Amino acid sequence: MLEYTSLHSGRNSFTFIPLNTNVNIQGLLEIFCEALQSQAPSRFICVIPKEMILPSQFLELVTFDTTSLLFYWQGDLVSAPSPISIVLAMNKQSALIDPINWEFFKSRLFKWSEDWRPGLVTVSEQTNFLFTERDPLLHSPRALSKQQNNLFQQPCSIINFFDAYSPRKSYALNSLPPRVAALIGQMNRHPTFLGVLGILPNQLRSLLKETGREDREEILLDLSRTLFFAGFRVWKKRQKLAKHYWNNVKQRQLKEKTKRKKPMKKQVEEKIVESKCQNPFHYLRRHENLSSQRPTKCPCRNAVVNFTEISPLRSSHQKFNSLNKEQMFIEKRTNRLHRKTCI
Repeated sequence: MLEYTSLHSGRNSFTFIPLNTNVNIQGLLEIFCEALQSQAPSRFICVIPKEMILPSQFLELVTFDTTSLLFYWQGDLVSAPSPISIVLAMNKQSALIDPINWEFFKSRLFKWSEDWRPGLVTVSEQTNFLFTERDPLLHSPRALSKQQNNLFQQPCSIINFFDAYSPRKSYALNSLPPRVAALIGQMNRHPTFLGVLGILPNQLRSLLKETGREDREEILLDLSRTLFFAGFRVWKKRQKLAKHYWNNVKQRQLKEKTKRKKPMKKQVEEKIVESKCQNPFHYLRRHENLSSQRPTKCPCRNAVVNFTEISPLRSSHQKFNSLNKEQMFIEKRTNRLHRKTCI
């Protein structure tokens, strides 16, 4: 189970469990829940037969009725024999880095099923409350590269230890002499990361030496410098994109600072509580309590009150308190003077 958990940690996974199978759905969902303990962003979306009881980490998003036309069978749309649910589980890191546009999801869902009769698609009311009671994050989630063709590009050379997407085993070596093919095969198994740093495989030096190249040191130096600076340009671009991304995300991680300084012990206790919080909506500001969840030690369950809406009442209350204090001060002064005159 530990291997299975580590396999799914830090990933966005989709699982479809068809009807009438021997899969232990509850056991599988429990394994997914254990994978959510990772600090890496982890998310699981499952299409399963409707379950009356789900693990606490899972949210039921949508339920499709038995007559919903969901599946293709021999070229025709057929209905499901029992209700189908789409459930979601994610940790707080996943909700922060890959935010969900809940309103957009609902609009696309209802547009997709607008020709169906009412009642076939039902959005969970509790899940709807959990999303709508919090402010959505404004940045976009991560996405795969739009240049998908580059992932499957065929290598242009039989020596490709520097190419991360090239196959580890090349079948173009059969036409080469056995010794050369063996050296190139070992060369291509050289770690790609070391090649990006300009560290060349030893087999390349042996190949140049055995072929009688006297200028092999100049060749190796030129290849090393070329690979290093090409890798540096990739790293620099990646750092620039990561900085731009995290500048939009990091503001959501910062807690609202109060003017009153809290004791150091209290700050340490709050940090420990927040680090142990398993609420997937931890980094989303809660502006209203629609889901009626119980409060916890972590402040992420507290609804933030907007004082700008009640500022007139607050100002009048402060003014009333100040008038009462002045009146009490005057009364004390007069009573003190009265006692002195009586003496």
